Amino acid sequence: MTSRLRVVFSGMLAGDPHQGGATWAVLQYVLGLRRLGHDVWLIEPVPALRADVVAYFRSVVAQFGLEERAALLETGTRATAGVPYHELAAAARGADQNFPDGCPHPSTIRRPTTSGSS
Repeated sequence: MTSRLRVVFSGMLAGDPHQGGATWAVLQYVLGLRRLGHDVWLIEPVPALRADVVAYFRSVVAQFGLEERAALLETGTRATAGVPYHELAAAARGADQNFPDGCPHPSTIRRPTTSGSS
């Protein structure tokens, strides 16, 4: 049996809307960790919750089923688009891994443990 980790990942997904490279730079890690069975949360800090950024963010997270685990967070406030702030804070407090600056180096990702193995 594999141990599921809660991973909080922060990076730019929608801060510069419609920039596929920027979007996928973050999304590849989020989706990969989720595919490995982890409980992955995505938080994107933004200077302001601009309508174009919010619309793009919602579109992307909906395409990949991330609506219940992702939010834009207006820097210096508790204002979010997506998951409410109190849920983000709870996820962060309970995180096993936290990547505050986006794309982690592979050596920093803890692998799930298998019970019964030595």
